[in-house]
Parts: sequence; structure tokens; C-alpha cells
Amino acid sequence: MTWPANKILRVLASLGVAATAQEITAATGMTLDQVWDACDTLVKNRLASRQDRGVYLITAAGTAALVDGKEIKSGPKGPTGPKVKRGTFRERLWQAIRKERKGTIGNFLSLALLDGEDENKATENAQKYLCVLCQAGYMSRLPGKQRGTALCSNGFTRYILVINSGPLAPVARRVQRQLYDPNTGNTVELLEVAK
Repeated sequence: MTWPANKILRVLASLGVAATAQEITAATGMTLDQVWDACDTLVKNRLASRQDRGVYLITAAGTAALVDGKEIKSGPKGPTGPKVKRGTFRERLWQAIRKERKGTIGNFLSLALLDGEDENKATENAQKYLCVLCQAGYMSRLPGKQRGTALCSNGFTRYILVINSGPLAPVARRVQRQLYDPNTGNTVELLEVAK
């Protein structure tokens, strides 16, 4: 398979002079967008130089790459791992869980909730997150419940932290049924846990 950048390098070498993107398009049969993308890769890798807007010339390094038979690929444009957001509610909740080690959702929320945040939404978010942490084995439900405040209350479920992997909050991937831990780089499959 010939990579677009290699094809363009061969054209630039055969011409021996600077060529416009349109000339390269005519010589390679590639689209103008493909030519620009591949030329950007060549310029970034210093295998070609940009003489003017849309005008490219092969460099000595480009000629050497052709002689060596080197394949030029664009590669990833940046980090390819999962993105971990900072300062989120779940990150604050994870810090509260790490600090307390065991307690109820209310205990953890008292540390994680910021002024002005909707407590009902935060409680629902915390319930979902703790459920995922339990399914991944990072937390466990303790037997028995903490006594509730209302007369008809069934009480509050108590949790204990089992795996404290580090300061970064594990990321729930509910669709894939996985938990990604940015502290270790591991992905854990979620198991069904009895409620």
C-alpha cells in the first residue's frame, strides 16, 4: 500500500522543483484535501518545505526518506487514550470517598457538594456512580443500614472503599459496561451486583 505522503514525495522528487497543491493533485489523482493533509504531514516531519501558500518542495530529509523506503504516515493527531475531565462532581465525590473510606451517600455528598449545586441531581449522580464502583469492585455495600431520620425510612445504605487506586476519579463507561481507572490505566468490566 502506498501512503499518500509517500506518493506526494515521489512526485516532488520527480519534478525537482516546487509544486503547487493543484499540480500535485493532477499528478497523483488525489483530492485537494488529501494533498493538503499529506503535505502538512510532510512539512511537520520536515520531509518537505512550504515555499508559499500551497507550494511545496522536497527537502534533503525527504529525499533520504525516499531512498530508505521509509513509510510516512500521519499517525495519531494527539493523545488517543480516554479523556479525563478535571473538577467534575464525580471527581470531588471520589475525593470525598477516599477521605471518608466508608459512609452513606449523604456523608460523601456533604463533602463533595458545592454551594448552589442541585442536591437532587447530585444525589442521583452519586447513586449511579457508587453503583458502578460497586460493580467494578472498587466499593462494597456494608451489611445493615444506617438508621434513617424519618419514621418510615428504611435507612441509608452504607458503603466501604475497597480499592483506593489514587487521586484521579475512575471514569464510568456505562455503554461499554466498564470502569476506566486513570490512576492505573486499567479498564475493569462491570459485574452485576445484588442490590
